[in-house]
Amino acid sequence: MPVQPKPTVQRPDDPWEWDVEQAAHELVRITGIHAVGEAFRAHRIDGACLLTAITKESLKTEVGIIPIETREVILKQVMCWRARSECYAVYAEGGNQRRMNDRLKGLVEDYRLQQEFKRVIWEVEQRRVTGWPGRWGEIGRGV
Repeated sequence: MPVQPKPTVQRPDDPWEWDVEQAAHELVRITGIHAVGEAFRAHRIDGACLLTAITKESLKTEVGIIPIETREVILKQVMCWRARSECYAVYAEGGNQRRMNDRLKGLVEDYRLQQEFKRVIWEVEQRRVTGWPGRWGEIGRGV
């Protein structure tokens, strides 16, 4: 029985349709920096979000990409992806504006919840290691 080749994963031609993993992969490919892909994965930035919400400032303050050279490379590539994306053209003309705003609000809320979860885990770990009662202990004591 002949060995069948594994099917290759086809990336959608339109960057708008990329999922988080595909967007992160493309960013690592153009920057050569794996930490960039990890940052985009952590913030769950897919193709549509990449094309609509990424700015020089958001790359620095929200995604955490500090070097200006890296931000410039990403922004130049995003501009190229916007130019070739049919879905982005529809978005830019005003179609799907409400849906994208809702999606972006959801991503921001997911990030906020993720940060809250990290804070709670940190408090639990501090309580375990130091015996410090933390916020829950203070509530229990009526403080």
